[in-house]
Amino acid sequence: MRTKKTICLLLIFLLALSLSQMLAMPPSVSAASTELLHPFDMEQLTVTDPYLTNAFNKEIAYLQSIDPNRLLVGFKQTAGLSTNYSKYGGWESTPIEGHTIGHYMEALAQAYKNTKTNPTVNAGLKKRIDLIIPELQACQNKRGDGYICGTTVAI
Repeated sequence: MRTKKTICLLLIFLLALSLSQMLAMPPSVSAASTELLHPFDMEQLTVTDPYLTNAFNKEIAYLQSIDPNRLLVGFKQTAGLSTNYSKYGGWESTPIEGHTIGHYMEALAQAYKNTKTNPTVNAGLKKRIDLIIPELQACQNKRGDGYICGTTVAI
């Protein structure tokens, strides 16, 4: 048993040492090469690789499978608003409930930006965004203090 503990401590030490060495390394990018870098909008990029296109289509299908109303349950309950929906399990039933909607909104926004060539899908994603924002605002307004929170679990 003591050997396992010693090995674990040694591994942690080696990991910490490796990390500190990586962070101490000077950047390998020269100033001249950074002058060639310019920001660009996602809409300027076209992905044609079949594997990546398939992965993106699966992401869109996943985003469409999520019910935004169920992600809003904790926010509504915390604000004292009624809802006929039940919240999701997993993270949404723990002290970190409510934070999933942030990830979901980011994914929706990026997918919306990348589906301009498909008006039907694009409109469906926008509809989800347009559903969530006013609901969160209603929760914030109900509280009256500017605060918004999606957790109902006592910490």
